[in-house]
Amino acid sequence: MEVAMIHHIVDSFCYIIEILYDLIMLSSIAGVHIKEMRHPVISAILYFCLGTFFSSLFPGALGWIILCSLAYLTTLFILNTTIFNSLIAFVISHTFILLIQNSIILLFYRVNFNNQIASSIAGSLITFSIACAICRLLPFHSFYSQLINGRFLSKYLVIHVFLIIMLELGLRKYSTFNTIIYIPLISFFTVIVLITDIVILSQQQIISKQQHDLANVYQPMMDDLIEDVTGRQHDFDNILTGIRMLPYTHTDYSSLKEALISSSDEVISEYRTTELLKINMFVIAGF
Repeated sequence: MEVAMIHHIVDSFCYIIEILYDLIMLSSIAGVHIKEMRHPVISAILYFCLGTFFSSLFPGALGWIILCSLAYLTTLFILNTTIFNSLIAFVISHTFILLIQNSIILLFYRVNFNNQIASSIAGSLITFSIACAICRLLPFHSFYSQLINGRFLSKYLVIHVFLIIMLELGLRKYSTFNTIIYIPLISFFTVIVLITDIVILSQQQIISKQQHDLANVYQPMMDDLIEDVTGRQHDFDNILTGIRMLPYTHTDYSSLKEALISSSDEVISEYRTTELLKINMFVIAGF
């Protein structure tokens, strides 16, 4: 019972430390002071209470998924920005935190530091210290702004890295095998996936640019063709209207006959089969 109580206290302590360095990271990323966020203290307390409740109610992977969802919703609330911008800030923050934690876990594994309680407390404090240091040294807000206003490729890569790291975290927490020894392999796999993503997305951008250039080349030709066909249709409507009026302007058969023959010859000479209709491009010839 005492051991379980100690573990609960340690987990709560580490959870509080995690909330603190999350707030610090989000403040640095968004470029606003913690006091200027929307109710950061109330949000942190509510997040702590709800996270503790759901973690106790669902101690497995479901509880962890709910906890991650609560973390994002808290980020969305305190930053008071769009859903996508909050997602990018959430991804940047947790990606850096998870990279720090993976490095610390790998270091503890190398030095054979296996005491669970001591390693949890030490890991949380070291993560907090490193997070505070890098928030002062690295231009997170500038990186966040460039990412928000940048190309789709960079946003896609950041989110992809985050998903891979979260997958590794889920496996480490809830799988039966020791994933710590596979952290270097997972990191190598992440790099390979990123390189593949960059190549594929770059190729797609090249294809899209080529299609756009082709559209710019052929669009004026299509516009001219449509304008010419529209004008010819208008002229043809005028001729049909003139033919309909012939019985009113020629009352006798002979003059009506001559007028019809004359109008027919005009139509035939004007709308005879042109070379355009003989080309082997049915879409264009269909005009």
